[in-house]
Amino acid sequence: MLTKPTIEKITLTTINQEYSYELPANVIRYQIQIRTTNANLRLAFAPDQVDNVSAGEYWSMSQGTVFAEDELATDKGLSLYLAADTTGSIVELIYWTGIVRTS
Repeated sequence: MLTKPTIEKITLTTINQEYSYELPANVIRYQIQIRTTNANLRLAFAPDQVDNVSAGEYWSMSQGTVFAEDELATDKGLSLYLAADTTGSIVELIYWTGIVRTS
């Protein structure tokens, strides 16, 4: 069973600087996108990746692109690492928590 979704706005104040966001324990599903016009978001699941534009391992997305994961089964939360190529970029995140059902 999923809880009511939580919506977060995350401001990335400095260009190409890594920011982290910790999703809570028992997160089941999330979606993330960049709201800022003409900005590109970099998303990674390990530190020191998104601030290294040429060599980092990250997922890149432009405005209007949504990255989503569902059917997650984590009881310890999940760290997201974010950076943007535009100062003051706003990232929108929505997530749900709940109980993971196993067969």
